[in-house]
Amino acid sequence: MKPLPKNVKTLGWISFFTDVSSEMIFPLLPVYVAVVLGGGPMALGLIEGISETTASLLKLVSGFWSDRVKDKRRFVWFGYGFSSLLRSLMGLTHHWLPVLGIRFGDRVGKGMRSAPRDAMIAASVAPEQRGHAFGFHRMMDHSGAVIGSLLAAGLLWIFPQQYRLVFACAIVPSFFTLIFLTRIRAVPSESISAKTFSLRDRAFIPKHLKCFLLLVFLFNLGNATDAFILLRLQQAGIAIPLLPLLWAGFHVIKAISNQYLGKLSDKMNRIGLVLLGWLLYAVIYGLFARPWGITPLIILFMVYGIFYGLTEAPEKALLVDLSKQERFGSLFGVYHFLLGLSLLPASLLFGFFWKFGGPSLAFQVASVLTFAATVGLFTWYVYYGQKRNPVRRDPTTNDHQGFGTK
Repeated sequence: MKPLPKNVKTLGWISFFTDVSSEMIFPLLPVYVAVVLGGGPMALGLIEGISETTASLLKLVSGFWSDRVKDKRRFVWFGYGFSSLLRSLMGLTHHWLPVLGIRFGDRVGKGMRSAPRDAMIAASVAPEQRGHAFGFHRMMDHSGAVIGSLLAAGLLWIFPQQYRLVFACAIVPSFFTLIFLTRIRAVPSESISAKTFSLRDRAFIPKHLKCFLLLVFLFNLGNATDAFILLRLQQAGIAIPLLPLLWAGFHVIKAISNQYLGKLSDKMNRIGLVLLGWLLYAVIYGLFARPWGITPLIILFMVYGIFYGLTEAPEKALLVDLSKQERFGSLFGVYHFLLGLSLLPASLLFGFFWKFGGPSLAFQVASVLTFAATVGLFTWYVYYGQKRNPVRRDPTTNDHQGFGTK
């Protein structure tokens, strides 16, 4: 395959070190909030829901805003830098409310950087490399999560129960993030429009793409934070110091599947991979509702990682296939906004059903919701893919536009 541009690789390394830092914290956060700080599942759902919803709102604004300027790097600089410096303050907390504040600030940075960063990746590669580029970026992101989880597990092994010490050490990889931020190069101006766009302007999203985005929103109403899965594993009897190791193994699966399935999506119908991923999610969550022992739950958790490889890169590449190039930032802003907007009700509903019906009911409801969205996605593909046939070749560039088929 044609090598990826240097900018895509640099953004990959930035995500790598950012996730080394963040994943030293996230695997321990559910237990830290629910057990150490006494917050419980509802507090965990509130923290994750509010934080991610805030990020989604800023992703929408930063996406549209970034399409009004030629240099998107300033959004990436601020987003990664702010989160990197704020995250290590988690070790100073003694109540779950300050955790909410820090997590909120961390997601502010994520909201500012995500859509402009994805737009830079999309504008840096040829259409036949989109799946490869997004797959590489997600692979680097998840690889950083592996290293971060292993570092957290090692520190807990040496210093048992010292969660705050682990959180404080998370600032070290953040310095490497700041170094790589200085190496980002601006995307050539001819690939980015300098036009002014309004949040009210929705004409750049075709009807079939609007339907797809609606289905993404519906699916994510059943896609609560993975923190609940970690809590499920802990309640099943898995020792807390082992959670970062399991989280690391989970991200190994996510990294490998993103690398290979991202490339594969450049050679086949992307929507088929997304459909398979959504179906896998519904089945896995349905199985999580069963009273399994520790070993089956660990196997399910590892298989669940393939879902991300089937959906993360193919979904983003599919969005770009169906969009207008000059509005990459706006498109990814809308996409990330819908993902985050659904996470607050998804996390609160999951926490509610967990509290009043136990984990079995919560996972069952999520499985039903995501399966219904999967059926809707299949119907959408049959209707628009077969009858409307939006997959077509651009006569001016000879590039395929649509569902990613070649």
